[in-house]
Amino acid sequence: MYTAALRLGVIPKIWNGYIEIEFDGFVTDEVRAHEANEALKGTLFINDQSFDDVILIHHPNATGRSSLVTFWPVSQHEDAKNSYTDPLVDTAMDGTPYDIELVATVMHEKFQENAGVSPATLMKILYEKENQKLRDGAMRIGELLEESMLREEEALSRAESANAKANAESYRADFEKKEKEKALADSRLKDEEIARLQRQSTIVPTRGEIVTPSNVATIDDVTVEVRGSRNQRAIILHMSDRTQRVNNWDRDFETRLKLSLALKGRMVRTDVWNLPGTDTYKWEKWFKNIYPV
Repeated sequence: MYTAALRLGVIPKIWNGYIEIEFDGFVTDEVRAHEANEALKGTLFINDQSFDDVILIHHPNATGRSSLVTFWPVSQHEDAKNSYTDPLVDTAMDGTPYDIELVATVMHEKFQENAGVSPATLMKILYEKENQKLRDGAMRIGELLEESMLREEEALSRAESANAKANAESYRADFEKKEKEKALADSRLKDEEIARLQRQSTIVPTRGEIVTPSNVATIDDVTVEVRGSRNQRAIILHMSDRTQRVNNWDRDFETRLKLSLALKGRMVRTDVWNLPGTDTYKWEKWFKNIYPV
């Protein structure tokens, strides 16, 4: 997925835990593949999009099937074959996947300009830019607070009469009221977003499953890892009661992840389902839905 995002600017869709890539081409000697591998040249199909003049390296075996190794477009600089995605894959396998949207847009644009650039270098540059934005924002907030405090001190120093002091207090009370109203409005907006995400990600029993609710606990942290018999992506809720509850359901995965992150630090209740007469899934280890308390 990272190779497609970096070199072609496309993010392959996931269907039931898999991605589908088609290739129509022929063996070529334009590229020397490593021993036991074979180089092909032709058209690559991803998400119903076609990419012509693509070099694809695969590893054929005796069964007639083959393993996809890598691919890159001939139209780009020959250094494209040297641009490896190991740093992106390593961070994803570590549980902190790099934003693939950034890879398919900003990093892909840089890749087209310089096909031999290292993704690790681009990741570092983007990380530093983002950190600088946060630092600049924090400094500006500090300046605004200092300006606000200075204005308040000057206003209070001019309040020589009881009437002036009363006006200053009224001003301060009005300011605090507006700040509280703004904070309340922001809180409502977040609650509305949580409600929207919950509606989109909630799964409803369809086969008469028995729904078992969990206890009430706080979400301390949220990570994405690999769990399940097919190595599916999984959301891990790290709870205040020291349980780690897993959901590797592919449908609405991204929405459920956004909901989990939005509820970080909040008290919630989760649930699990079991078919009648079974007790496979425990709420201490798995979850289907999340409910804010």
